[in-house]
Amino acid sequence: MLLLNIPPLLRSQPRTLLVPVFLLCIPLYILLARASNGTRSRPWSPATQPQSTALPANSTRLGSPECGDHFQADYLRTFVSRAAPYCNAASTSRLTCLSHKIHEKWDVLCVTGPALLDADKKSIELECTLRDWTEEDNAREIPPFTQFGMYWYNTGPRAIFKDFVHLSDSGEPDAVPTSTQAEGFSVLVRREDNSQNLWHTMMEIMSMTMSLDILRETMNLQTGRPFFTDKHVESTQVLILDELPDGPYYDLWSLFAGRPPVRFSEMPSGSSTRTSLIFPLAGSSNPFWQAEWVKFNCGESVLLKTFSRRVLEFYNISDNLPRSERQLVLTLIDRKEKRRLLHKAEYFDAVQAKFPDVLVQIVDFAELALAEQIKVAHSTDILVGVHGAGLTHGIFLPPSSAVVEIQPPTLKHQGFDLMAQSLGHRYYGRHGSKHGSPDDNGDWQHDDVFVGRRVFLDVVSEAITNMQELKPG
Repeated sequence: MLLLNIPPLLRSQPRTLLVPVFLLCIPLYILLARASNGTRSRPWSPATQPQSTALPANSTRLGSPECGDHFQADYLRTFVSRAAPYCNAASTSRLTCLSHKIHEKWDVLCVTGPALLDADKKSIELECTLRDWTEEDNAREIPPFTQFGMYWYNTGPRAIFKDFVHLSDSGEPDAVPTSTQAEGFSVLVRREDNSQNLWHTMMEIMSMTMSLDILRETMNLQTGRPFFTDKHVESTQVLILDELPDGPYYDLWSLFAGRPPVRFSEMPSGSSTRTSLIFPLAGSSNPFWQAEWVKFNCGESVLLKTFSRRVLEFYNISDNLPRSERQLVLTLIDRKEKRRLLHKAEYFDAVQAKFPDVLVQIVDFAELALAEQIKVAHSTDILVGVHGAGLTHGIFLPPSSAVVEIQPPTLKHQGFDLMAQSLGHRYYGRHGSKHGSPDDNGDWQHDDVFVGRRVFLDVVSEAITNMQELKPG
């Protein structure tokens, strides 16, 4: 089942019917999604099987319309409703871009073809003359090409167009004798210069998967079919445009792609490829990233829960025994370089002594491969840590778990609170205090973090006690 199970008859209608059609189909989609909840996806190897694509029904407790527009399937539907062509009718290439504006800039993804990837020039040729903008475009709130958003680390579609794409208006792209025609899509990705950071990378990869979800529900008016379907998965490949090191999370870029990622710089010299391209949403456009400084009370999110499930399936990580059949597990994130928790060994021993029936462990996630990190997280009931990327592992906790975050004294970050509530976890937050050591320089990014022994034990005890009360038997 796709993102929205729209009947085939409706799929053939003009795009002007898409918005009301969505509203009519929501009840049907919810019923179908609920009916399919009892079917487990077949375990598979990421090297050989396409990723699961089904999205569950919208989660409950939406709160305000803003919640639905940011964190539910409505976020994806808005892009679909704003799909628009950007090349004029005389162009050989076609360029369709889809947009949404939930903050200060237009977030955009694009799909185009045919395009020519030139290995020697490290450039992309599109025979596309941008069309004139009309009053209808303005009425539909379709952003002109020049208003596409720019993002951190020079990422996102506009930056890729600027640095890699040549729009030609004189016939087809120049033919190259050694060019080949590739099936499927090349997904163009320029990663942030922070590929060691789990939060940054997960937001980037999640944005890519949401882009493909959007294209599954967007009609290609030339073919009468969605731009992206299950048939495209096996022949789709992520094309890495940057020259950054692979980093520890590189293989996860194969999520939704049947082929491993490849670098543009590694294409054989003297060759070129004609293909269709996808310019996915930038990682820092992700609504969960954009909202990390704002307090939301939106309940569970279909978007984040679906991404969590997909990553767990990608690594063949199955559910644990029910909590009634095992002991609770508390994992304390062991930060080694910055924002280290002072007196962590003492506090660790105190928690163990107070709760002998709980398995308490300190884990340095940076020492583990990503698959092992996620396995540890998925076997954890209570995740405890100082503010930082390690708390991203809260995405992979089992259902109805708990997250305990210790923030530096002056930090007012809301991102991990939002993450926890979006997944149905309980969140417990406390702030550290000034500690007067040589490391206390007022730099929350790097200073070690001190929280009093009693404050630490009280918040961890609250999290454990509440989990024990939820545990059957």
